[in-house]
Amino acid sequence: MNIITSNDVPHLPKSVFLAYSVISEQSKLDNPFLDIELISETRNKKRIYEHVSSRELLLNMLESKKMDPNDFNVHKNPDGKPFGRYKGEPVHLSFSHTNEWVLCGLSSSLDLGIDAEKVDRTFRPELLKRIASDEEIKALNSCTPIAIWTMKEAVVKSLGIGIRRDLRQICIRKEEEHFSFSADDVKLKIITGVREQHQISVAWSTAN
Repeated sequence: MNIITSNDVPHLPKSVFLAYSVISEQSKLDNPFLDIELISETRNKKRIYEHVSSRELLLNMLESKKMDPNDFNVHKNPDGKPFGRYKGEPVHLSFSHTNEWVLCGLSSSLDLGIDAEKVDRTFRPELLKRIASDEEIKALNSCTPIAIWTMKEAVVKSLGIGIRRDLRQICIRKEEEHFSFSADDVKLKIITGVREQHQISVAWSTAN
């Protein structure tokens, strides 16, 4: 397990515990957080390795925080967004993965979403046009396409709206020390940074 800090992602809140590990084909199968139905029904071995590795990472994170895994449960809301409960109290939870890593974010106070991609991932110019307007691209001219992509995906995960939302409707704004997204009664703060050639973005609700 490798902990991600504000040295990697500037302005990362202290209440967010963010970590990653390398996807392993040797992960243990005696983890209480495994989705046995997913493992038994999918034929995609890579998907299984990602799932098992992410739940092993979660287990390690809980143990490092001195939280008894026996008192922690993983659930999903009707839209498929994961969340946890520790001794009956809600814990905000988000997962992401790249070809090499699984990542997990935990917070008892901030409703968060995380996303990550390799910084050298091929990103065709026409794809950027499909996820951001010309005005938005111009406003975020200091950001790489991968940074824009991961910030939008982090927003989607924080909102729990899956892939149903047109990413062009997720309009990211540059603030003085972070980024933001606002829509109706929703306001999110967004931060992004790089760790070992991986772009990592975190979004969380500031409604409270």
